[in-house]
Parts: sequence; structure tokens; C-alpha cells
Amino acid sequence: MSVLQKVVEKMKKGLLIIFIMGTFVVGTAELIITGILELIAVDLHTKESLVGQLITIYAVSFAIGAPLLAGMTAKYERKRVLLVSLFMFIIGNLLSALSVSFLMLAIVRPLTALSAAAFIVVTMSTAARMADPGSQGKILGLVYMGFSAANVFGVPLGTFIGISLGWRSAFWMIVLGSVICFLLIFLVFPSIKSEGTSESHSITRLIKNREVTNLLVITTLLLAAHYIVYSYISPFMTGAGYSLEAVSFILLVAGVAGTVGAGAGGGITDWAGSKKTLTAACILFIGSMLLLKASLSVLLFFAAIVFIWNFVMWSTNPALQAALINVDPRAGELALSLNMSALNLGIGLGALLGGAIVHSGLLLAAPLLAAGLAVIPFIQLKWVNPHPAAKNVYRTGD
Repeated sequence: MSVLQKVVEKMKKGLLIIFIMGTFVVGTAELIITGILELIAVDLHTKESLVGQLITIYAVSFAIGAPLLAGMTAKYERKRVLLVSLFMFIIGNLLSALSVSFLMLAIVRPLTALSAAAFIVVTMSTAARMADPGSQGKILGLVYMGFSAANVFGVPLGTFIGISLGWRSAFWMIVLGSVICFLLIFLVFPSIKSEGTSESHSITRLIKNREVTNLLVITTLLLAAHYIVYSYISPFMTGAGYSLEAVSFILLVAGVAGTVGAGAGGGITDWAGSKKTLTAACILFIGSMLLLKASLSVLLFFAAIVFIWNFVMWSTNPALQAALINVDPRAGELALSLNMSALNLGIGLGALLGGAIVHSGLLLAAPLLAAGLAVIPFIQLKWVNPHPAAKNVYRTGD
């Protein structure tokens, strides 16, 4: 390996760390409501089911904004897009920390979501372009570990800080993390040329591709099934007599499982292929949902089921992303933006359905609905076809 190649490899590793940190902070902002939902509801005198819709507002805004912003920013240099989007993200979380009403929080959430959408799409697409052929799943899995790691450290830490210092302190924590990421990107991130987005690779063309549409629907339904239960895991547990400290512990377990699953899912995808990885994940997820209610009376048993559930769920994302990119590698960034839209649409749909179940007083039935919903993507996998890995098109510029 030449000196230049060694420098490039070190640069890639440095960027990978920054990508993971960035997705960690952004993931924490999206998921933090799960841990402090009841605290916000009490402080702002609002129903828990209504506070849970902050997740839906964020997710729907992200889903709409990701493909639109991917197209609007495609011609701009990547570092500039990352810095501007992260600056707006900081402003959004700053306003969330200063919110004095549910309405103010609801108004601010779309701003935070849109800025996060622009940031995540560029981050994931740049990581995919950096990857060597045959290792896209692994690289995407590592980057996405930041998002799932938000469950491990971000959400439990935010929950603990929220309990100790008030829920607004959780948003101040996110602001601090965002500022650190902004400085790292400003100081370390190189200038990376945009690949642009031609008319022939428009969103319309991708959506008309049946393989792409099928994968996007699978993403949406899997995440919806997940968030039907996960969005309301706090009242699910406290209703069974557990404390908020126990909830924080289970969120930690879920986060560790998700982080390990995201990383392992990438490697498994490179080894077994997207279809086999997704098929196994669906089977294990459905089984976990069917056992969740029965395990609730024993904390350690419940924790084990939660671990399996979150491991397999987050292992699906690298598989889905790799499959989407390889359907049409030249439109990789748009494909990833659509996947992030589908992912967040699923989060919003799951939170919405979960909220309806909470409002109806049938929260313990949520895992059964989640299991039933996950059967649909399991059937859809019949139409998922393997494609060869896309080539590395990473390049820097002035």
C-alpha cells in the first residue's frame, strides 16, 4: 500500500468516526421523547398519547423532507450541506429546550426533523460512496450504529438527566453534542464534491421501480411494527408496576441490542445477503413480539426478549440500505433519502397506532398488533432480488 493510499484510509476512518458521532446525536434527538414522554406530559399538563405524537410529527416531517432536501442540495458541496443542516439542527434543539408549552414543542419538531434529514442523507450516502465493493453493508451498519447507539447512551442518559434535572435538560445535552459534531466537521471534514442528481435518476423513476418500492414498503412496515411498542415502552412497563428507573434500564438494554444488531447486521448482510438477513430478522422479531407480554412479569426475562427484539430490528437497516443502493447505484443518495423517509414514515405510523392503542386502554395488546404487521414484510421478501455491490465512487475536491 502506497503512502497516499494509507493517508486516504486514515481519512476514511476519521470520517467514519465523525459519521457515527453525528448519527448518534441526531438519533438521540429523534428518540429522546420515548424516555421523557411521561415527564413532558406531567410538566405541560398534556396526555401521554398526545406527547407521543411528537414522535409522529418528527418522523413525518423527516419522511417528507429527506427526498426533497436530497434533490435540493444535490448540487452543493457536501461539507457545506452538513454544516448548514447541523446548525439548523442545533437551533431546533435549543428552541425545544426553551419550550414552555406542548404547542411550541410541536412547532419546533419539524425544523429539527428537516435539518436532521438533510444531515443523515448526506452522511449515509457519503459513507456508502467510501465503501469498497462487498463492504457496503458493513460500512452502512457501522455508521448506523450511531443511530442505534443513541438508544444505548443517548435515550437512557437523557431519561436519567430528565428525571434528575427536568426534561428540558435532555435537549440541552443534545445541543452540546451537536455543537461538538459541528466543530469536528468544520475542522476535520474535507471538501467532497457532489455527485449531483440527473433527471434520469429522479425520485419518480426510483419510485416506479418495483424493487425499490417493495424495499421501501418493507422498511416502513418493519419500523411501524417496532414503534407500535417501543414508542410507549415507558407506560407499557409502568402500567405493570415498574419504576422509571426500570424503564431506563430496559431502554439501555434495547440500545445495546440495537447497536450490536446494526453492526452485526452489516457484516451478516455482506456474508449472507440482504434477503436471508431480512427473512431471519422478521421471524425472530415476530417471535419476540409474541413473547413480550408473557415475559413482562419477570424483568430479566423481559430484558432478554427486548434484547432479541431490538437486535434483529436494527440489523435490518444495513440490509435494506445495501439492497436499495445496489438496485441503482448511480441514484444511491436518492435511494437512501427515500429509505430514510420510509423509515421515519414507519416510526410515525407506529407511534400513531401505538397512541391510538394507549388512548383505547389496550396497550398490552400492542405486541400482538406489531407481530401481525411484521408478517406483511416477511411475505414481501419473496420479491427481493440480490444485486452485486456497487463500486466505490468516493472522491474529494476543492
